[in-house]
Amino acid sequence: MKTRKILLAFLAFIGAMYSINVNAQYVLHLPIDGKYQHFYLPEDSVDTVWACASNWINWDNPNYLEATGDLVIPSEITFQGNHYFVKGIYWNAFNGCNGIRSVEISDGISTIGMNAFKDCSRLKSVIVGADVYSVEPYAFVNCTEMEFIKSKSINMHTTSQLAFEGVSPTIPVYIPCDTKPMYEEVWDYFPSGSFVEELEMTYDVSVNSSWQGEAEITEWGTCENPYVEITATPNSGYRFDHWNDGNMENPRIL
Repeated sequence: MKTRKILLAFLAFIGAMYSINVNAQYVLHLPIDGKYQHFYLPEDSVDTVWACASNWINWDNPNYLEATGDLVIPSEITFQGNHYFVKGIYWNAFNGCNGIRSVEISDGISTIGMNAFKDCSRLKSVIVGADVYSVEPYAFVNCTEMEFIKSKSINMHTTSQLAFEGVSPTIPVYIPCDTKPMYEEVWDYFPSGSFVEELEMTYDVSVNSSWQGEAEITEWGTCENPYVEITATPNSGYRFDHWNDGNMENPRIL
C-alpha cells in the first residue's frame, strides 16, 4: 500500500525585540542597495542614530546617488562590526528626492524631522512605524502626489499643522483600531472622514516544506470583529493533517 506524506503547516507570531550596544564614529556613510545613505550620530548621544540620505552628498562622487524608488528606513544598521539603532529621520534628510515613490519607516524609529520629505513630488505612499510619536514641521510638505498614508503608531504625541501642507487632505489615512480621536487631534490637517481604522495583526504562516503545499492568510477581520483566517493548501499527492499546535481545522479562524 502506498504511503501518503502529510503536510504540516505552522503558525508563528512575530514579536522579537533586540538590544544593541552602540559605539561608533560621528558620521557614517553606508552603501545600501547600491546607494550611499548617511547615518548621523548626534554629538550629545551615544545610543541614537538619525537616518539621513540626500543632504551632505558630494555630487561629484559617482558613488553618491539620490534616494529613489521604494525606500525603507531601517530601525538598525551594522557598520564596521558595530550595531546601531536608528531613532529618527534627520532634518532635510530626503528633501527634494523626487525619485522616491514610497517610504516605509520601520518600527523603532520615533521622530520624522523637519523637511524630512519636503518636495518629494512623486512620493505616493508612506507607512509610518509603530513607534513614531513626533512629525515635525514641513516633514511632508508639497508631496502633491501622495495617494495614501498608513500609520501604525498608537502613541502619536506631536505633529505640526504644517507637516502635510500640500498633501491632498482627502486621501485615506489608515490608522490602528481605536485611535481615531487621537489622530483627529494631532493630525487635524486631515478631516475626520479621511481616517480609516484598520485591524493590524502580524502573523507569519508557512509550511515545513514548500514542495508539499502552501499556507496563507485568506481573510482578515475588522476592528469591530478582529480575526484572521488561515488556509493550508496541499499539493497533489499530499493532504493537510494539522497545524503545529495540533489543531486540525482548515481553514482555521484565529
